[in-house]
Formats: sequence, structure tokens, C-alpha cells
Amino acid sequence: MTIINRRAVLGGLALAPAAPRILRAQGAAGWQPTRPIQLVVGFAPGGGSDVIARTIAEAASPFVPQPMVVVNRPGAGGALAAEQVARALPDGHTLLLAGGSESTSLPAHREVPYDPKKSFRAVIRLTRHPHFICVRGRGGRFSSMGVDVMTRVLLQHVQAHLPGAHFVVENRVGAAGQLGFEAIFRAAPDGYTLGAITTPAANTIAIERQPQYRIADFTFLANVVDDPGGFFVRPDSPWRSLDDLRAAARRQPGELAYGTAGVGSDDHLLGLALEAAADIRLSHIPYNGTPPIITDLIGGRLAIGSLNMGEGFALLKEGRARALAQGGTERWAGTPDVPTFREQGLDVIGGSARGLVGPPGLPAEIRDRLTAAIGAALEGAAFKAEAARLNLPLRPIVGAEY
Repeated sequence: MTIINRRAVLGGLALAPAAPRILRAQGAAGWQPTRPIQLVVGFAPGGGSDVIARTIAEAASPFVPQPMVVVNRPGAGGALAAEQVARALPDGHTLLLAGGSESTSLPAHREVPYDPKKSFRAVIRLTRHPHFICVRGRGGRFSSMGVDVMTRVLLQHVQAHLPGAHFVVENRVGAAGQLGFEAIFRAAPDGYTLGAITTPAANTIAIERQPQYRIADFTFLANVVDDPGGFFVRPDSPWRSLDDLRAAARRQPGELAYGTAGVGSDDHLLGLALEAAADIRLSHIPYNGTPPIITDLIGGRLAIGSLNMGEGFALLKEGRARALAQGGTERWAGTPDVPTFREQGLDVIGGSARGLVGPPGLPAEIRDRLTAAIGAALEGAAFKAEAARLNLPLRPIVGAEY
């Protein structure tokens, strides 16, 4: 069985001849495929891993007599794909596009049906680019201001202050961000793996569960935004205020459903705070990230979406949703027409602070270089203009102050 190290491939894609050289080396040894080669990917079509795999498959086609077929096997953070390859015949016809989760974080905190050291054989490691783990799903049309787009927009400008760097973003979703936080925490402290952190989600996960990370041990680099939470409904909803929602919830205790990005997320905490302050009982539905909440909300399958105001901004702008309240101490400038919870008589404050961290033990020299680049990007006119266009609720705090 063969494993292509994903982080190595991420860096090597900039070198177009790299994949053909691998295949020439195999051909020189006398091996030739007799049927299509499967390149198994542990994530869904359209994501970063999938794009990488398809690029490799296309580049390989002139050098092998059989096609290379990308097979998406998403689930369990990549473990299902790894299991499929581990059980395949060791004849060179089944490959795995793998990342660190299959060999480090997954086996460390759950039983997996393969041995990360014995079930695979590495083929090659290419040059590396910085790897950034985003703990939320890929931003879409209506979730354009969440963690993902904040990450991608900022990193484009950070790269300009790190000559030769090109960040590759991986969306590692699941368990309200826990899987992503663990992957960041377990990475080597060499500056090549950074990630996004969201609070209070990272803190509440550590309180209610036993995650494989310690908040205090992360290397904190910079806070970027502070995004207030909000309660969103469809435009045709009968509820036009928190009073309307509270009255309906008291008539139907435990029946009105609200969706969040997961148990322990800031969206969930906002819902719990509302229930306590309003003396009502709602039904909590945890989703695997923000995009599916928005899909179900605008599709009429979900009554209430607990979203950050930045995440729901496009919905409001296009008339696809209405916000009943926002969780800041005052109204966010991007949504001046949405009253706060406090303005409506409920002492509820909540939102998400989003920043950048590295793994524990990041050397001071690397940390200082990264914070200098991040700080310069945050202060740059180009980033500020783009952030203003996207209505990002910026609150930059860099280095030791963070």
C-alpha cells in the first residue's frame, strides 16, 4: 500500500514536473499498472484535498498507461479513506492522499482500523508550503464573513510579508472546531502549520470534554475579528422581535428549533444564554459548520439560525433573512438596524473572537517573524480596504497583547 503525504504534495504542486518524476521512477523499476489507479481522498469533492488530487491525476496521465481515478471517501476526518487504502491489495493500484490526521491526531484519541506506521509506505516528500488549518467549513455566498474567508483574505496579505511563502488552507471541520484545534495543537512547532482559533468555542470544548489540546499552550499570534452573535429567521417568519419569539416558545416549549455550528460553539452558548434570560426552552440542532445552517434556514427547514452577524450579513443584505437581535454591547456598524438583546430587555451578550495561533513551543524567532508579518498585513491599506468591502468586524490584537 502506498501513501502520498498530503502536506508534501501541497507544497509540490507549484513544481509541475514533480508528479511525472515520481511515475518515471516507478516505471524505471519495471512496474506498470494493469488497471486504473485509484487515488483515494478523505474529503468531499470541491475541497482543497480534492483539487490537489485531481491536479496530480491530470499531471500523471501522460506517464502511465492506465488512468488515475480520484475516489472521494469523506468521513471521520479522513479515517474512512485511510482504512480503505489500508485494506487494499499492496500492488500499487491504490494510493492515499493523506494529511497528518490519519497518522497523528486521529489514532491519538480514537481507535482506528489501521496501523499508521505499518499499514502504509511513504512514496515521496516534496517541498513544503505553510499549512493553515481553518476550523470551519469553506465560506460560501451567504457565509462570506466567517472564519474561512477571514482566513483566506488575511493570508493573501500576510504572504506579501513572508517572501516565498504560499499558505495552503485546509478546512478541518467537526465537533464545533475540536478536530481542527487538535490538529493545530499536534503539529510540529516549525512554523509550517498554523491555524484559526475561535473563542469561546475553544474554551467551552476544553471545559465540557477532554480534547487533545490545552488552550494555554497554543502560541497565540493575533486576534483579527470580534463578530457578535445573532438570531436569524426567514423574512416570512411570524416573529419580528424577541418578544414574538419568546411568546411562541412559551406556547410550544422545547419545540422551536435553532441551528448552531456545534455543541459548545459560540452560537450554541448564545442560544443557552437566551433560554436562561428569557425563561424559555428551545430545541438545539448542532450542524457541522455554518453553511448547512444557512442552507436549511433559507430553505425553510430550520426555524432559527444562530449565526454571527458577519456570517449572516449577506443574507440580510439580499433580503433572504431577518435578524431578531445581535449579541454585542452595542449595534455593529454593519447592521445598524438590528437591535441588541439588551435593547430588548434581555441581558445576553455573545459572539466569536477569531484569531491565528500556532502549535505549542513555537520558537521565539519564528513567532516574532510571523507576528511581524501578520501585524503588517493587518495595518496595510490593501487589507483594510478589502475588510471594509466585506464588512469584517475587525479587532486586531497582535503578539503579546493577544
